[in-house]
Amino acid sequence: MLTWLKRFPSTLLSILWFPLKKISLFIWFCIKAKTQKGSVIRRSIGVLIITLIATFYMYPQPINSLINGINITTDRVSQWDRLPFKSRGLDQWINQRDIPQVPNNSFILGLDLQGGVRVVYDVDISSVSDEERQQALESLQKVVTQRVDAFGVSEPRIYLEEGDTTRLVVELAGIQDPEQAIATIGQTPQLEFYQGRPPEETQLLIEALQSGNIENFENPYFQGDPVLTGQNLDQAQVIFDPQTSQPQVGITFDDEGRQKFADFTKNNIGEILYIVLDSQIVSAPRINQEIPNGQATISGDFTAESAKELVDYLNSGALPLPITIASQQTVGASLGTDSLYQSIRAGGFGLLFIAIFMIIFYRALGVVAVIALAVYTVLVLALFNLFGFTLTIAGITGFIVSIGLAVDGNILIFERMKEELSNGRDFESSAKEGFRRAWESIRDSQISTLISALILFYLASGVVQGFGITLTIGIVISLFTAITVSKLLIALLGYQQWLLKTKFGKFITLQK
Repeated sequence: MLTWLKRFPSTLLSILWFPLKKISLFIWFCIKAKTQKGSVIRRSIGVLIITLIATFYMYPQPINSLINGINITTDRVSQWDRLPFKSRGLDQWINQRDIPQVPNNSFILGLDLQGGVRVVYDVDISSVSDEERQQALESLQKVVTQRVDAFGVSEPRIYLEEGDTTRLVVELAGIQDPEQAIATIGQTPQLEFYQGRPPEETQLLIEALQSGNIENFENPYFQGDPVLTGQNLDQAQVIFDPQTSQPQVGITFDDEGRQKFADFTKNNIGEILYIVLDSQIVSAPRINQEIPNGQATISGDFTAESAKELVDYLNSGALPLPITIASQQTVGASLGTDSLYQSIRAGGFGLLFIAIFMIIFYRALGVVAVIALAVYTVLVLALFNLFGFTLTIAGITGFIVSIGLAVDGNILIFERMKEELSNGRDFESSAKEGFRRAWESIRDSQISTLISALILFYLASGVVQGFGITLTIGIVISLFTAITVSKLLIALLGYQQWLLKTKFGKFITLQK
């Protein structure tokens, strides 16, 4: 089997070389021709290339299998010598390099498709003023996001819902331990200040950790119990150096923290103070002098944005907002799998029934519509994968709805063509007039639906927003396939006069 796999690429190319050469020369002459037919063929090849790229981007296994078969060949030069064509330096290049494989980018599935947990928290904002409210909510959201990232969840959804009650919604798809995630999210943010270890000790500990000589060791950078905690921090804010105008972070401690900080800085001048939030080091300033007034400045290569981010981290530890669970919903993996299967089956049957209807009713033009619909499906799914959209049942519903819109454009074009053919026009002029007359109807109907989809996307939230974005992408791509892909395919069909004269090439309603 391995020997056959090694020889397969060169054997396949040897068999197909001569027919491919003839077809390639024919296409090349058509492309070079400065005629309408040459233009149609050039644009059709462009659409075909885009579709193939999108297909292999979503499903790279066939290409990667072929590439792997070439790469595992022990002596590729001897295999390529069997080919009927030669190229100077090609054999050396092939034998010395491995052909890179196409990345396998899988779709990101939402909570309702792969299971997980959805938790809604009530946020108590009674302890903060109206001026601090927005900053406190943003800090809370950032802290929860940090904690969720530690679980390795892909595309978590964490957002605030504000109304009569302020709520924080956390959706974690594919989570393995929902109870642990809920417990970790609900913890109060822990802000701590630690004394740093001597640099020599830190270096030795890092080397020991890398060599595996130390196990269950927490941190090589700081030591002992925390000097101060977030309970001692009164406020953090962005300040600017009066001389350089560089952003800095100013922190102020309460009375107890002021005395502790004064004693610590007096006895540790020149040492490093590690600021740790939820076990993550967020800053490590050096103590340059005693600070008796309980005010400290954290300087460094800050930008205005990074300084504000550190302030948010510090304030979130000093001023946490209490949160309590309002509702909790766990979606089992079996339910997610069933939902995914049902969604795929619904989409597949929908496409199949539409294809059967179009071919029965429109014959050859129905085949054109099916091909355009296939191109549409490939491009839309490739865009979902490329931009990393999280697929949910609502999003798949939007995609299925947009399939109907894509077919609707083709039906309008075909019906206009039918009217022109009934009036005695030939196929080419009927196609041009059909597209011209159908365009206004297609444009108006799609734009009106697009406006509705954009309103759903910008004003709604959650699953409704997902429905809006998938419907928006579907509408845009359907306009491309209805006007560009269908037009090119009908033009190519017009060159096949022998097919147009058959029963399959005519409309059923036009046959006598």
